[in-house]
Amino acid sequence: MIAFVFLLVGLAASINGIPESAAYEPPSAPAASILKKAGETCGFCECPETDYSAGTCEAGLDCEIDPNLPSEGGICKLPKAQTPKLVGQSCGPCCSTCFCPPSFKPEVCQAGLSCETDLDNPGAGGICIRPAQKKKEGETCGSSSTISAGTCEDGLTCQKDSNFPERNGFCLRPAAPIPPKKEGEECGPCCANCFCPPNFSHGTCQEGFTCKTDAATPDVGGVCAVP
Repeated sequence: MIAFVFLLVGLAASINGIPESAAYEPPSAPAASILKKAGETCGFCECPETDYSAGTCEAGLDCEIDPNLPSEGGICKLPKAQTPKLVGQSCGPCCSTCFCPPSFKPEVCQAGLSCETDLDNPGAGGICIRPAQKKKEGETCGSSSTISAGTCEDGLTCQKDSNFPERNGFCLRPAAPIPPKKEGEECGPCCANCFCPPNFSHGTCQEGFTCKTDAATPDVGGVCAVP
């Protein structure tokens, strides 16, 4: 039976003028479906006969496309080593108005830098910046009427002179409670024209004493005395 079928196929081929050996050939795979090697064309192209694709690169290769000729296809190449960007250079995702091929890789910043992007337009890329360093003990901090001096390291607080709230503060360790003052010792608020962290106060008096201040300058502190 099988021999009879082959005989019919051969007879039909002879009738149509096709050599018996070439009567049947399996269809070849479309060019666009074949993975391309290094140096071969790839990507989108003006080629309707291959469904507008010059093919896909093999694993480990990138399809490098000339941004000035985006419809001409590209060339399969080994990925380029990325050079980390410096302060002030562009980084991050592809800009929203640029032509970025599928092989596009976001630019990265050098170690110790971060890529600052616009939160309202995250697809527009960013700029490599050096993150603000937290301030150490004794350094200025907080916001003033003219400048922001940053934040303090963990374990420190930004303390301002209550007499000058519009100025920056200083990074200081949280104040320890001031023991009650004895007779003759300073007490009351810090003087108006001096900076006396971390408490901004000379403390309170022991039981049985009061902090006597000058009525004309009540904010310069006083002295513990018998009522």
